[in-house]
Amino acid sequence: MRFDGFRTVVRRISWVAVAAALSTWAPEATSQGMPSMKMGGSHSEKGAYVLHVGTVAPEGVMYHKYVMRALRESEERSAGRLRFVMHAGGSAGDEPEVAKKILDGRLDGGGISINGAQRLEPETMILTLPFFYESEEEYEYVRDRLLPYLTERLNARGVVLLGFIERGGPIQLFSTQEHGSVRELIENASWWSWQGDQSMPLFFSGVGAGAIVPTDLDGLTQGLRKGSITAFRTAVADTVILGWYPWVKAIYKFDLAQEFGIVVMNRRSFERLPADLQGVIRRVYEELLPDINKKIRRDEEIAMVGLYKRGVKVIHPSKEDRNWLSRNKEAIWDAYQKEFFPRGLLDRVIALREEYRRSKIE
Repeated sequence: MRFDGFRTVVRRISWVAVAAALSTWAPEATSQGMPSMKMGGSHSEKGAYVLHVGTVAPEGVMYHKYVMRALRESEERSAGRLRFVMHAGGSAGDEPEVAKKILDGRLDGGGISINGAQRLEPETMILTLPFFYESEEEYEYVRDRLLPYLTERLNARGVVLLGFIERGGPIQLFSTQEHGSVRELIENASWWSWQGDQSMPLFFSGVGAGAIVPTDLDGLTQGLRKGSITAFRTAVADTVILGWYPWVKAIYKFDLAQEFGIVVMNRRSFERLPADLQGVIRRVYEELLPDINKKIRRDEEIAMVGLYKRGVKVIHPSKEDRNWLSRNKEAIWDAYQKEFFPRGLLDRVIALREEYRRSKIE
């Protein structure tokens, strides 16, 4: 099959050649020669506050570009008093390691997804409950009302929350093979689970998934290439950005769960900055994140069109599939609750969701 049409779509969102190149990307290859990291508040010879930040997003992909945009804007508004050193593409470790380094101050901050967020504060996982939200608006309603609480929880753990980065839309299921139903897919596929992420095994065990293969991001690429992994869950754009699209034959589109990324700083690093520089960083993210999230949603839509044009089959679950999944959802929520957050928080989120639904009826 020719890829020309798909590459045209990829080029529209500035992913020029990245998807193909990343099919052989290995985080370990970039880990050599990494400069030593210092606590925030250290000064360079020019008197700037040098802050080291990390992300697993490889250089050049959209998430990296959007974070770099905010960092460079902060540098400019500080008139040279802030300087950020980015450790991207796994050079600071996989997400659990990046989160650990942010907590203990070896990194001053970073941009991470749920795999890292659950290590910074497990209660953030309340936002990722599978089969919980009926729309993105419903999710945003709940998230925005929990934001003060989650900000306080992160702060107590020594982390300053600067903002949420969207994934562009709900998480979907991707397969290298076409199955007759979602249930058949889940029960028979060999599933990738991000190494260190506790939520994926809870979900897969809750729905009776077949084999589960825990690896890092590079392990997923290698598993798809070798055929030892035949299915995974993620956002649509990630499939393109990280080079997994050549193996995808079908997308099972039923809005599995909402996931997120967060931009954070080590609280000690942040508080060592003068108040005016703290204000610069906060204002930059308050101003830029709405536009960044809008672009991420656009990129997700374009990626979906690109996969469709490439011939990937989009399969919507049948009524039988939905009923089967619905019978499992509360057991999965209970498993999440036991692992990540108190029962009272789950009850609060259910109440907020119902509050939103009543408001739409009225």
